[in-house]
Amino acid sequence: MCFGDNPSKVAYIQHQLRHRLISCFEKGEITPFPTQSRRHQPRKMTYVDILIYCHCRQPENGKMADCKACHEWYHDDCEKIPDVVWRNPKYNWNCKKCTQI
Repeated sequence: MCFGDNPSKVAYIQHQLRHRLISCFEKGEITPFPTQSRRHQPRKMTYVDILIYCHCRQPENGKMADCKACHEWYHDDCEKIPDVVWRNPKYNWNCKKCTQI
């Protein structure tokens, strides 16, 4: 489909893509898909980093605690972190995974 071109920089003719794909399947060979010249500058891409935590791999969400063994942060809802962790910030809490090791 791309034939060495970066697909994010190619303007494909959308309404012809399905027909071309069917044609490629019928002929048993892939040929370049129809393109057109871009009339406008491509949009500037924006990237956003989202930090994920816990074994659920979700972003920060409410109460979270740091495992003193693996240094991963865990959600209270996922780990059922004991109340002593919230009352005593110096408490050495370990997640379920590190407790089993």
